[in-house]
Amino acid sequence: MRPYPPESIQETAARKSDLQLLRDLDATIGGYHSPVDGRWIDSRQARREDLKRHGCREYDPGEKRAFLQEKQSRENALVDRARATLHRRFHDS
Repeated sequence: MRPYPPESIQETAARKSDLQLLRDLDATIGGYHSPVDGRWIDSRQARREDLKRHGCREYDPGEKRAFLQEKQSRENALVDRARATLHRRFHDS
């Protein structure tokens, strides 16, 4: 039985994966201009060809999280090295 009133957009979004939401959005907005060369992309096939033509690949939403974690890890390591250097410079001499 279908809920009444129909479920809200937020409730629908909560049930779907990020990838499915992107597919739904793609279907509703139609085409777009390629961010690389400005060509009109109006189908999945055109998108695949555009990605291939420019040596690109699909974006995985999990990549951002992994990138930010790695970035934070590198920044923490840099701060730790700087602290160790300052400690040696001013406390060990």
